[in-house]
Amino acid sequence: MNSVHIIGRLTKNPVLRKTKNGRDILRFVIKIERKIMKASEGSNDNPAVVPDYIPCFASDSKAVAIADNMEEGHRIGITGHLQSYMHLDKSNMEHYQVEVYVDTYDFLTPRKPKYLVVP
Repeated sequence: MNSVHIIGRLTKNPVLRKTKNGRDILRFVIKIERKIMKASEGSNDNPAVVPDYIPCFASDSKAVAIADNMEEGHRIGITGHLQSYMHLDKSNMEHYQVEVYVDTYDFLTPRKPKYLVVP
């Protein structure tokens, strides 16, 4: 089973890109909070909060929707799966990357209306 469910905030405004084949793609990072027990306290009543930064990838209509509706600091819920890949740098050193590939998403920050409707 390879399933990821996360809620977090975008760390930057998303930038939509196109591949050479014309496919829309979006790489972005979500900041999530991980609670850890403080070693000095010995109880889990007041855990410390540590940020984790999770790289994410969306493509096609999902990429367009996220780029059009989200900004830095907005909350998003993502369900997806982990995918890793390896690439070689100029000195032939291997580098591994793990990303959450977006399957579904929910916008959790209410959108502000673009115009005011007056009755």
